[in-house]
Amino acid sequence: MDVSPYQGNQSTYRSFYGIALPSGYLCLADLDSEGGLFHGDNRRVFYSGFDRVGMRDLLMKAGFDNIRDRTAATVLKPVQDAGMVEFTVFLMIGRKKST
Repeated sequence: MDVSPYQGNQSTYRSFYGIALPSGYLCLADLDSEGGLFHGDNRRVFYSGFDRVGMRDLLMKAGFDNIRDRTAATVLKPVQDAGMVEFTVFLMIGRKKST
């Protein structure tokens, strides 16, 4: 799931926790923090990727445990005045505690 619309919204992560089955998993993927280069024209872009530590904190506060992340993919794309730039996409997985 791309979580860009929900960045920093703790209530959304609590909702994810609430609908997950006991011992169920939430899997999220998105861009790592990248400083605004990825989209080029940022007039309608409201974030520049995610800080993994911050996202981990949101999941922990929502109740998830066994949280882990890894780089899932890289995207190589041209960026104006910077040439070809590599961007990373992470996968983060959290587990709902069993009852």
